[in-house]
Amino acid sequence: MFKVFCALSAVFVLWVITTLCSSFIYLTTWTLATQFLYFISEFHHNQKVAAFFQNLTWTPSIFIISYWPLSYIFHWNKEGYNVLPDLCQHCFNIVLIVIAVCMKPKLEYRFIGIPFVFSVAYLLFAVLYTAQGNSIYQTNFFRLDINILFDVAAVVVVGPLIHSIGVACTKLRKVKIDEDMESLPFIQKKKSYNIFEFLKKNKL
Repeated sequence: MFKVFCALSAVFVLWVITTLCSSFIYLTTWTLATQFLYFISEFHHNQKVAAFFQNLTWTPSIFIISYWPLSYIFHWNKEGYNVLPDLCQHCFNIVLIVIAVCMKPKLEYRFIGIPFVFSVAYLLFAVLYTAQGNSIYQTNFFRLDINILFDVAAVVVVGPLIHSIGVACTKLRKVKIDEDMESLPFIQKKKSYNIFEFLKKNKL
């Protein structure tokens, strides 16, 4: 069932990337790419690969929720605009990631460097791109002035905080899954059954 979910999610994210994303200069597009890689990585025989990509995509996926308050504060969207593309890029895809992480949690504190490197890479790209006289968003967040301090804070503070909260929440989920598994009769039977009981039962 989880594999089917991942397959459908991968198809949806790929559709969003190929039909709704206008450019790869946006953090949203970079994040969607990591989401797609994560969903297909769940089919890899080595689950360490899926763990790597889940830890990679979790932080930016949650971070891009900030699009909604930012678009409201800076009036990015005019009245009457089509909200569906934004929902596909900044809502539905995030919900899919949250569901996947809840179903198969693989977030760990020791992987906090993975999303950090991703965040630093995007920040460097954004600053260099902006330094050439361009602007990624309608509000230019990446100018080399006071704004850069907010960018650095987002990378150094907000990103690791999102990852840590995700790990803490999924650890509770992992404990619940383990407890549910141990409560199953066949698990209990398997744990309590040993070779001595087998010999006694069969009078050997």
